[in-house]
Amino acid sequence: MKIWWPTVRDMLLFVGGMAGVANEALIKEAERPTLLLLYAAMLGLPAFLRQDERSKRPDDDDRSGGGQP
Repeated sequence: MKIWWPTVRDMLLFVGGMAGVANEALIKEAERPTLLLLYAAMLGLPAFLRQDERSKRPDDDDRSGGGQP
């Protein structure tokens, strides 16, 4: 589950954000700025989450078991 979940999560967030922005900007008569901000955040969340996951991974040196005790 760990291999495919980040990709699915990122796709759902991005597509959901894009659909929300399109709905608010093109279909609704009155734009709601609060929802536009929410959808814009959904568009940017995948990049932020991937960066956060990369920073939490241990370095290759930590996994090798080498180094000083």
